[in-house]
Amino acid sequence: MSARDVLHLASTSTAAAALVAECISQHDCPAWRVPFRVSFSVYLRARYAIGEGVFEVLGRFAFVPYLSRMCRGCGRRTQRRVLSTLLCSVCTRNPNMRCWMVPARISTQLGIVAYRHTGPRGPLVFAEHVELLAGVRRSRIRRMMGL
Repeated sequence: MSARDVLHLASTSTAAAALVAECISQHDCPAWRVPFRVSFSVYLRARYAIGEGVFEVLGRFAFVPYLSRMCRGCGRRTQRRVLSTLLCSVCTRNPNMRCWMVPARISTQLGIVAYRHTGPRGPLVFAEHVELLAGVRRSRIRRMMGL
């Protein structure tokens, strides 16, 4: 099964998500090595499941002890909060991710006032918000940034 199939199966119900979580959390099964994004999504769906042993299965995920300091994009440890969500600087600089952020000057050039995150790099805006509000594509945003 591909990672997309695993995620689709887990999205059908909380019971199915608990079964998928049990398969993923077994460290000795190499066929079920799935990316962090998929395993975290399965964890989020399965934590509402009711049943015998669900709590123990969810506790076997390797990232559970780090949930209070974990980037929601890639799973790395971080203390950086963007609009009250933990996101590391690597994820916010990756133009292929939804959490990609661009300088606020890009949004002002397009005439958009959006939520800004202030940090050491200056005010930043989510590129996804700029795309939706201005109706532009990421390729145009990249050109405006000189990438």
